[in-house]
Amino acid sequence: MHAQDFHHFLEYIFHSNIINFLIVLAFIIWLVKKFNIIGQIDKKRVQIENEILSSKEKQKQSEVILEQSQKNVEDIGIKTDEILKNSKELVSNLVEKVHNETETQVKSIENRTSLNIETEKKRANEDVSKIVSKAAFIVASEHITKAIDDEMHEKFIDNFIENIENMKV
Repeated sequence: MHAQDFHHFLEYIFHSNIINFLIVLAFIIWLVKKFNIIGQIDKKRVQIENEILSSKEKQKQSEVILEQSQKNVEDIGIKTDEILKNSKELVSNLVEKVHNETETQVKSIENRTSLNIETEKKRANEDVSKIVSKAAFIVASEHITKAIDDEMHEKFIDNFIENIENMKV
């Protein structure tokens, strides 16, 4: 009986496990329906698919931005070269302009200086001429005064007065 008991025992366990399995299965089905677990799993699946698509779009956008950035970096090199070239040309033009303006100003200053020197020479010559004339007049006056005595002096004065009176008439 021992083998028969064991066989009974196995049947009992088997039937018992099948019943337990069916109860657990019924409970899981009831839970799935009650809490709409399949719907939630579908929602989560759709959400994950959307996130994957969004990530792929963002990756494509990032790749486009990366390509644009790389192109911009290349363009920066070209633009930098252009800016340097333009700057060198501008500096060269400015140097030339400053040089030309400086030469013009130097020539202008030289011309004004020459004119001022000529003017000062003329003034100095005029001043010297006036001084020499005054000195000559003083020397001549003294010479005449010494040469003319008092009688002649009175005669010149009388003669001068007569000439003035004759002029009035």
